[in-house]
Amino acid sequence: MILFAITTLNHNDYTEALLKSLHETDIYKEGMIDVLIVDDYSQKDDVKALAYKYKARFMGKDKPMGLTDSWNRAYNYYKNNTYTNLYIANNDILISKGCIEKIEKLLIRFHSVSPLCNSKGIGNWEPIQQFDIATQYPYNIGLQELADNEEHYNDVPKFLKQGYKEINFFHGFLMCFTRDIIRNELPDGNLFHPNNINIGNEIELNKRFIGKRGMALDAFIYHHKGITLNKKNRNILEQFHQ
Repeated sequence: MILFAITTLNHNDYTEALLKSLHETDIYKEGMIDVLIVDDYSQKDDVKALAYKYKARFMGKDKPMGLTDSWNRAYNYYKNNTYTNLYIANNDILISKGCIEKIEKLLIRFHSVSPLCNSKGIGNWEPIQQFDIATQYPYNIGLQELADNEEHYNDVPKFLKQGYKEINFFHGFLMCFTRDIIRNELPDGNLFHPNNINIGNEIELNKRFIGKRGMALDAFIYHHKGITLNKKNRNILEQFHQ
């Protein structure tokens, strides 16, 4: 059984779109995915009601504590239960059909696997850009345009070539781990360093990651990018980094 954890802070419209895309996958319909929503004290949207509507487990907080805290809560819930693999997802992505199944096949070979992403959902940082459809298919302009159209996220995999690459970095849009992720745990029992309250959390983990990381060249997610944290807030929050 897979634990698919979604971190939220309001924006139910995006979270619901993700849940709908997940419910459309065959692996979810087969009962192989348990969904957990970890909410960082939303006040504008009733995330708990949304979780109930989509039969997801819900974990709320008494006050906002940041994204890293949500990731660590998801990790500890996973660790303390009998799930096989752990997926931690942004709430502003869409899961294409077949994506999770292709990742699952590679998680036999790798300890962490990342899917490809659309250009608009990728930042300017070089390690992230390797997951861009435009980077992997530089001469296929039509495919790049298709990938950046959220209405066609399920059409993109039809044009992707099967295969994988071994890499040295995984992105934080959708992190997929085997049970061996426990080897990367910090002395306090958390997976992600709590000093990185909202950003830099997957970067820090990548630096000390024990295991093999892979990129699934035929798995695709659509990422809206930066829904809950704008550039100004990101700059302010950099003060929390070590």
